[in-house]
Amino acid sequence: MTQPSIPGTDIGIPQMGFGSDGSNHYEISVDSDGHIHIDIVSSALPAGAATEATLLALSVICAALLETDDLSIDEITKHLRVDVEESALPSGAATEATLLAIKGYVDGLETLLAGGLPAALDAGALKIKEQAPLTGFATSAKQDTMITALQLIDDLRNALASVATDRVVVEAKGGDKLISFESIVTERVQNLNASAGTNFLNTTAVPSGKIHVYTNIHAVNVVSSITGILISLDSGSTPRLLKSIASPAALAGADAKGWFFVPAGWYARAQFVGCVLGDDIFLDVTGFQMDAP
Repeated sequence: MTQPSIPGTDIGIPQMGFGSDGSNHYEISVDSDGHIHIDIVSSALPAGAATEATLLALSVICAALLETDDLSIDEITKHLRVDVEESALPSGAATEATLLAIKGYVDGLETLLAGGLPAALDAGALKIKEQAPLTGFATSAKQDTMITALQLIDDLRNALASVATDRVVVEAKGGDKLISFESIVTERVQNLNASAGTNFLNTTAVPSGKIHVYTNIHAVNVVSSITGILISLDSGSTPRLLKSIASPAALAGADAKGWFFVPAGWYARAQFVGCVLGDDIFLDVTGFQMDAP
């Protein structure tokens, strides 16, 4: 290769540049601004790149589409308008009816959670489906049996007078016990101007719902010795004789002692036989009163 002679090689003196093709040197071409002109040499396309023929074919197709109604371009935004064609739902996809039903359930739940649950329960809108009891759970029948037993315990508790930590105090009542005590009973009946012959004295009848227990019934004529004295319990129809004494002296009298249970409507009676006109006769009872069963 021939090396050209290059004048002006001193520092500060303009110089020239050359390019070489391997055999010859050529001046470098620049434009008016001093920019180097560059020729681009064609080369093989990269793998997969579209050829000019392919691009030309696409341009032909797009031109054909633009000349028909198959493509619609928005005049303002220049966006391509696309129509979605209706097709069958994929297998298992939810239909609009199913989604609307779900929406109804969700709306109902939102209403309940927003404060309507108590009202729904009162109106019977919320129902619990009946199912077989789980293993070990109490059935309704067993619960009813427990309620009955608990009620008996509660009744027993109410019947007690008091319950302390170490004892139970029971209040005795005639309806609950064979013998109880409510109040003392004492009564005197007298006749200070007896008729000649037989005279009777009766106590007050036992009130309804009560029982009188007489422990002593005493009858006496304090003036005269008479033929006899008879003491009985009577209801007005069939007397029950308790004691009789013949020819008692004055002031001696007759006594019926014991526990005589007298039901409601009955009373004690003393019969004085052989009195003298004007005699003083007396009938006294002592005992206590209790509630009838």
